[in-house]
Amino acid sequence: MICSQNSTFRRYDMDGDGKINRHDLKLAFRSMQRDISDEDVEEWILRRDSTGTGAVTFMDFVANYG
Repeated sequence: MICSQNSTFRRYDMDGDGKINRHDLKLAFRSMQRDISDEDVEEWILRRDSTGTGAVTFMDFVANYG
């Protein structure tokens, strides 16, 4: 299960820095030919960011989708 989550996480972590930030999320959605509003990006990050850094770590991602 962790392997598939890692693969999915990397798909969203567009710059490979180990975090999904606002820019990464917008680019990921654009690469899938989907649009996401700035408000939806903010909400997605806020619901998953356990540290308050404005980015979702792999552990945050696993905690939400594991």
